[in-house]
Amino acid sequence: MAIRPRYNVVIPTRYGMMIVNRNDSYGKGEQRFGVGHELLETGEFVPAELEAMGQLLGFCAADPVVLDIGANIGVHTLFMSEAIGPRGRVHAFEAQRIMFQVLMGNLALNSIENVYGYGVALGREPGTLKLPPVDYTKPWNFGGMGLVTESPDPQFAHGTPERAAADRNETVPVITLDSLKLERVDFIKLDVEGMEEDVLRGAGRTLDITRPIMQIEWLMRDGGSLPLYLLETLDYRVYQAGMNLLCIPAEHADRLVIQGLPEMRAADVKQAFKQA
Repeated sequence: MAIRPRYNVVIPTRYGMMIVNRNDSYGKGEQRFGVGHELLETGEFVPAELEAMGQLLGFCAADPVVLDIGANIGVHTLFMSEAIGPRGRVHAFEAQRIMFQVLMGNLALNSIENVYGYGVALGREPGTLKLPPVDYTKPWNFGGMGLVTESPDPQFAHGTPERAAADRNETVPVITLDSLKLERVDFIKLDVEGMEEDVLRGAGRTLDITRPIMQIEWLMRDGGSLPLYLLETLDYRVYQAGMNLLCIPAEHADRLVIQGLPEMRAADVKQAFKQA
């Protein structure tokens, strides 16, 4: 009988005991990155980003409802669960089935009761998406895998036997955030490798009635479409912090002030990307 490769390990981290894939690493030497790699090396992941998130959560009302869209194995989920307290609620969404299993394991390991997990993708309309082939026994940045278009550096070249062997022919359900009919959302963390605007377009009603603060990853491959949608359609004030957009409802901008970060203007975004 063949021995199944064991790639998951349990380690202590800043966020509690966590299951991580020791192959979650991409690059060489000091250029290596990946959620698992950082947790194994340092016991934490994107601490500056989480510090900024903690500040945004501090703007929320007591016992908030927060969303982790693109939860991966749960670093942000665990951080938010602790930050908002036991009476708050986290809704965590992860589309990769294997990553979702690890996410649920990490919640169980830490006896987390205020998180609700969803093994689905969020988008602008309901449907299904095919999961790209991925071999979790080989090194890769598993958190950087896009669903709509594959990442620029695919783990396997098209047509190779390795790619065919890794293809589980799996699909994942796509739902809209609006379909959940959430009456309260205080904060959204959104990191879905290029599908961010699709998620927002499927959340129009939710955003209109709840007006959450948001932290959204922006890969800058969309010609400025995402920040312009936030500024011009959703009526948010937007501040850029590295790869993230910190988004405050315009009607609350006077009392929720982001210090030390440049505020984005629609005209500047259009000029930068030469949009009319």
